[in-house]
Amino acid sequence: MLINVPEDVAQRLEKLAEAQGSSVGEVLKTLLNRYAPGSLAEMAQNARDADLASAQPVDTAERSRDISD
Repeated sequence: MLINVPEDVAQRLEKLAEAQGSSVGEVLKTLLNRYAPGSLAEMAQNARDADLASAQPVDTAERSRDISD
């Protein structure tokens, strides 16, 4: 697949990939997963990667009736 992007975007992607010790393809994959997740498992992994996990166990079912439409 060939994707045409502006030169400044290509340079930014290359610098980001280099800084992460990764490829441009992996950087793009990570960004796509972060902004357009395909599954709940991917969203959960992205939350863990972003350190958004709760320090305490959370039981959402316990208060499910409190959620209103």
